[in-house]
Amino acid sequence: KVSSLLLLCLPVFAATVHINYTDSSMYTKMSSELSSMGFTVTGTNSGSVTLNDFTNKDLHINVAGNNNCGSTCKTAYESYIGAGGTVIIAGDGDHDGNRTGNIEQLIESKLSVGTITMYTNENNWASFANGSQYSGSSNVWAVRNLFSMQSGGTALASNNSAGTHTYKSWAVYSYGSNGGKLIVTMDQIQFNQSNSSWSSALWTFFEETLEEEGLTTPTSGIT
Repeated sequence: KVSSLLLLCLPVFAATVHINYTDSSMYTKMSSELSSMGFTVTGTNSGSVTLNDFTNKDLHINVAGNNNCGSTCKTAYESYIGAGGTVIIAGDGDHDGNRTGNIEQLIESKLSVGTITMYTNENNWASFANGSQYSGSSNVWAVRNLFSMQSGGTALASNNSAGTHTYKSWAVYSYGSNGGKLIVTMDQIQFNQSNSSWSSALWTFFEETLEEEGLTTPTSGIT
């Protein structure tokens, strides 16, 4: 009689995420989507960033309304990303507001990983995923703000499906020697938009981005 041991590759996730938020409805939506991806989600309903809230988390997301990422916030992110963490920070949809300016400073002066220029208008701009890591490049969702990239980083989504458009909607920046990442978009509304097609496209893009950045990689299991 022959017995066999079957080795399967199962989607076993142990990733953790912390979210700074001010909109409870947005947090509920994000928590639901991230939980379905296998994340353990915690959140802080505050515009103030506290490093202790996410020091041991795999991912930190900042969707804290129009609150600034000031000196304390930037320093916390410098430490966390430098140690190998990943931060996703989203603007509040105001192209020339204080929060947008602070995100630019985080990129350009605190981490010194690139330079960007905001497009000087808000609208429902088309956002397309760009890159071979994404499925269905025809999928599109709306964002309130776009930006051009003069140096550094890699665009993840832009205003056309080919990825050739000057104006981008998502970008990722590497920082330090431990694999840390800063992922930037300038609009929070996209995470909780009412249009179901746009919402589906955004969350497909979001999950595939996290997979590409190594945050939702399946591990081997035995059954």
